[in-house]
Amino acid sequence: MPVLEDYKLIFQHIPKTGGTSICKYFGINTIGHQHINFYWDMLSKRCEENGEEWPGNWASFMVLRHPVHRFVSAWQMYKEINEDNLKPGWEKFLNLKNQFSSFFEHETIDNFVWELCHPDRRGESLFSHSDAYHFWPITSFVTSAKVREGEEDGDVVFREHPTLDDLIVHKPTFVLVHSQLDRDFERFSKLIGFENKGLPRKNNNNKKSEDLLSSIDNITLARIQQTYALDFEICNTFIEERHISKFVSSNFVQ
Repeated sequence: MPVLEDYKLIFQHIPKTGGTSICKYFGINTIGHQHINFYWDMLSKRCEENGEEWPGNWASFMVLRHPVHRFVSAWQMYKEINEDNLKPGWEKFLNLKNQFSSFFEHETIDNFVWELCHPDRRGESLFSHSDAYHFWPITSFVTSAKVREGEEDGDVVFREHPTLDDLIVHKPTFVLVHSQLDRDFERFSKLIGFENKGLPRKNNNNKKSEDLLSSIDNITLARIQQTYALDFEICNTFIEERHISKFVSSNFVQ
């Protein structure tokens, strides 16, 4: 699981942010893409069983990626999945692709997004599917719904059109940025105190998401941005307040 015992760190593995490389680097197995509360609860129980104080000196970190780039990378991953290149455990992704074949049969991101954002809201069935977490917004991994008067705790996860005022945002201790991950990982190694031997590369897509962006029309871009509007707000806040550069010596920021 993405818990680094030696460094008292929780790695919150957000889909399509390079997290597989980080897990491989530290020799830890991922347990999927969980809400941060999952890890806090897990470690809280462990500390209670061992008679240890919680949370002690534990911290959490994550990698953030531009929401549009995350979306394009997820689309590209599904487009390239087939019977011949399945990795162990990826059968569920091929099944999802086949289940929503009307979405993934499109050859361009523009047509895929048009289908996803169709007025009949047909895309909601894909977004809400338990195996489609590569398309879930970061918001779904780092926030909880505020309980309002007349609601019991746990009754509501998300309202239909939530704002940040409707949500409790669970901020990580440290944030690394995908677009400069090598540099941020070096900063992180200096802060935490481990040797940085370089992150392994795990992205086997034939094309990089950044290379596909030039083919997206402005309407498609606007639709993606609207879909992940809260993610932009949360990412900006996290980077402004928790980016790794704010915690390291100026000697390592250069």
